[in-house]
Amino acid sequence: MLKNYFYFLKIPANFLPPLRFFVLFLLTISAIFLRFHFPLFSKNSSLVALIISYCLMLIFIKNRLWRNLFIFTTVFIFSFYRAAVIFPPPDENFHCSGIWKITDFPRESLPFGEKFELSLIENHNSSICKITSSAKIIASDYRSREEIIEHSLQLGDIFRADLDLRAGDFAYFATLPQNFSENKTTVRPSFLLFWRNFLGQKIDKIFKEDARWVRGLLLGDTSKLSVYDREILTRTGTNHLLAVSGLHLALFTGFFYFLTLRIWAYSPFIYRIEPRTAAILTAVIAGLFFVFLTGAHTPVVRSWIMFSCLLISWLFSRSLTGIFPLFIAVILVLWCFPEALFSIGAWLSFLATAALILSSPYCKNFSPLMQWIFIQASLTLILYPIIWASFGGIAIFSFFVNFIVIPLLGFLILILFLALIFPILANFAIFSLDFYLKPLFVVSSWNVYFEPNYQPPNSAAVFFIFAIFFALCRYFRLSLINIFLSCICIILPFLQLDIYSAPSKIPSHIFYLNNRQTILLNTGYHLRQKYDYKRFLEPHFKRRNRRPTAIILTSSSTYAIGGVAEIKRKNPDIPIYTLSDLGDFAFEYEYCPSSVKIDEIKFTRNNGQCFAILELSNGRKVQINDKAQYQIISEHI
Repeated sequence: MLKNYFYFLKIPANFLPPLRFFVLFLLTISAIFLRFHFPLFSKNSSLVALIISYCLMLIFIKNRLWRNLFIFTTVFIFSFYRAAVIFPPPDENFHCSGIWKITDFPRESLPFGEKFELSLIENHNSSICKITSSAKIIASDYRSREEIIEHSLQLGDIFRADLDLRAGDFAYFATLPQNFSENKTTVRPSFLLFWRNFLGQKIDKIFKEDARWVRGLLLGDTSKLSVYDREILTRTGTNHLLAVSGLHLALFTGFFYFLTLRIWAYSPFIYRIEPRTAAILTAVIAGLFFVFLTGAHTPVVRSWIMFSCLLISWLFSRSLTGIFPLFIAVILVLWCFPEALFSIGAWLSFLATAALILSSPYCKNFSPLMQWIFIQASLTLILYPIIWASFGGIAIFSFFVNFIVIPLLGFLILILFLALIFPILANFAIFSLDFYLKPLFVVSSWNVYFEPNYQPPNSAAVFFIFAIFFALCRYFRLSLINIFLSCICIILPFLQLDIYSAPSKIPSHIFYLNNRQTILLNTGYHLRQKYDYKRFLEPHFKRRNRRPTAIILTSSSTYAIGGVAEIKRKNPDIPIYTLSDLGDFAFEYEYCPSSVKIDEIKFTRNNGQCFAILELSNGRKVQINDKAQYQIISEHI
């Protein structure tokens, strides 16, 4: 294209390479100038690097495919950098005094009480409390049920409190003081939080016992779902039903589109602005309001960006169809919300949309029924790897369940919306909801959830899905490259047999010995949906095709024995050794035995304490005490 402009301007073609380097030099100088003279650029140095990368790409890369891949890779890499800035560093704790605001619906806290998401709106000791207003803070309220009911907290409430923040993987955690509710300020919440809270309360009032499902379907609020409800969604492969996404946005924006189209016909501005332009613009603005009303989760943000591309294509007569609007959505979401990289919901949303777009051309000549069967089968098969890698199991009947429930979801959402506006329809809406959920309850009662002994890494699943996408686009070389990268990601965990530590109040560790012997020190915490063994330890075993061959417990605390029942259910003969006397424990165990069947394990006593000495596969020896602390006592020779 540059050569065409050069020919039009009568500039010699041999001047093109020097001009590229000259432009690159000017852009670099401009980026350095912006870095030191404008606050936006000085606070976010990754923006400067991204601008320089884009300039390099635009100047030197001519192929559209490689150009788009370069943009995606660049934004992906710098999103990791920006996410590292947002997420708390490990072992970083603060004492913060300030004014806090509740930004999401309260959820059940375990073992009792509530927990909710906070944001810091006024920092009273910024020299000590070094967190930003965008930091995610999860606070637990352990007051009694009577106190919580008497002094309940709502979405948008503001209060003053002194909190001790503990750094987690992706957020800070805190425990609220007992008297914090006395410092609550009666301030009217923001417009969006007020309406989100208002709709939540109205749903509770109209739908009562079924309100937890309606909250999830209309607002994306899953805070009221029980462990049994979540298990039903997992076993049927329908977790996506409670993710507010494109279908919800299409119904909401479609209503405003057709309403504006009718009203504009009688408007005096009809000769100034074309009616469809006004209707699309109104729908986009209404859709943005809906995005924030439902919590601005990644699936609905992605849908709104893709819908906005429709407005751009209409206004500028450009065709923004196919995969390009999704590509724009990926870039904007990663740049604005880098934490979406670590959200399985975001991954599933984008991958499902890409699978839908890329597989649709292959069935365009089919009948409507066969098109739906083909698309649903394609989505199921393409998403199976990432679901298997993330959850460790596969819902076998998910294809048949989704084949039935997804086409009916739009009608159900419309009925629920109408019941909110006209409460006289509440009984009919409740009947429709029960009828809709019945297949889920029936299928979940069957033994149709398959959990293989092996679980692939998430990176391997993503590369494999990308290989399918490139094959659908007929880029077979890129497809083979992604299959190769997927195989590497599968092999790497088998080569990484070092000590693994899972986060818990009482640490849990995995030790790899010779002859495929694997020792588990403590099994994590377990109370209802909080299950450390399922979340951290079992995936680590499965990705190496291993099983624990022995368990060592340091105490009878719930933070140490939470996964024992699950392990004994799958492997009843596994021995349990302890470094302290557990008394009347539910399972048979040996306390500090003098000899065991595994040669690489030895127990010793010193000053009344029991220690375990393990000889690892790399030749090192470690000593473990009854505090779940290990120490390397002999290096590999």
